[in-house]
Amino acid sequence: NGLTHSETLLPIADGVLRLLGKRMDEVGLFAVSAGPGSFTGVRIGVSTVKALAHAADKPCVAVDALEALAANVTAFDGVVCPILDARAQQVYGAIFKCGERLTEDTVEKLTLFLDRVEATGENALFLGDGAPGFEAAIRERLGDKAHFAQPQHNGLRAGSACALAARRLEAGETPLD
Repeated sequence: NGLTHSETLLPIADGVLRLLGKRMDEVGLFAVSAGPGSFTGVRIGVSTVKALAHAADKPCVAVDALEALAANVTAFDGVVCPILDARAQQVYGAIFKCGERLTEDTVEKLTLFLDRVEATGENALFLGDGAPGFEAAIRERLGDKAHFAQPQHNGLRAGSACALAARRLEAGETPLD
């Protein structure tokens, strides 16, 4: 429609709350994806959520985008590898197992990331916007150890990010100012 996220984000959030019969002041916790991702998208998201949390005097928790993507998958016997296309044959990636982080976020050539994945010796489930575009190269490298999430799991889900944020707050993490 030609509108940017900065023009549509607040009306969409307001519309979702109205559909649920809720108001912004009834939100108990604000969660925001703090990247990796596009600089503009992260900046708009963080600025918007920080302003909403401040205005409502509610806690705000930042969630790593790759961790939230990994949380889309709860039952896989192996490592979960969310990857985002960082252009120039590079990926933003991390490796998780059973919801636990095995590696920090990295941005590197796909071949180097696959070295890390291969070193686990495990079956690997790939998801995220980089998974479909790099599927052939990943399959060529990892063979039958490479698995791919269904397309509906490739996007960052608000529910996954919110669940992570709520668990962190319950575990005593200090909310952001």
